Amino acid sequence: MAEEYWADHISGVARGDERALAALYDCSGALVFGLALRILGNYEDAEEITVDVFAQVWRKAADFDLKRGNPAAWLTVLARSRAIDRYWSKLNRTRREKGFSTLDYEPLAPGAAPELNSILEQRRNSVRSALQQLSSEQRQILEMSFYLGYSHSELARKLGISLGTVKGRIRAGIRALRKRLDVEFMSEGFSG
Repeated sequence: MAEEYWADHISGVARGDERALAALYDCSGALVFGLALRILGNYEDAEEITVDVFAQVWRKAADFDLKRGNPAAWLTVLARSRAIDRYWSKLNRTRREKGFSTLDYEPLAPGAAPELNSILEQRRNSVRSALQQLSSEQRQILEMSFYLGYSHSELARKLGISLGTVKGRIRAGIRALRKRLDVEFMSEGFSG
């Protein structure tokens, strides 16, 4: 019954009925907010996501089709998608603000085995060295993607190249990096 009730509200929203949006929010807002809060762990962000979801419901209610899914699932997908986007956006912004200092990894806890610290440091140095051997295009795109957290679409816009070119350069860069690292790790006796 709740599904039909929510679907009726969505139909009202599709007709531009603000009271239907308010009623939908009253009966489903806790679901949206709770999911966003679980993903983000932050009340303010979860509140913003909730507002964003219901703004999207206002704009897209006419696109909702009860035959393709139920209202709770639709609202959950909207909330989950927006919350995950917010999570990654904040994480990537933090990485970009730190810049390339993220290349310098934190040391392991003081009690960690010195041998493990040594092996990890050698591997970090190997990765840095292998990155320097790549073409400047491959190195730039790998650093921006993996260390600064830019998405493929963001890279295409920022670098003024097509999405296909971005993906091709990343794929070629990873292949070249893997080849250099495999040879180095095998010759040094690293496993894994």
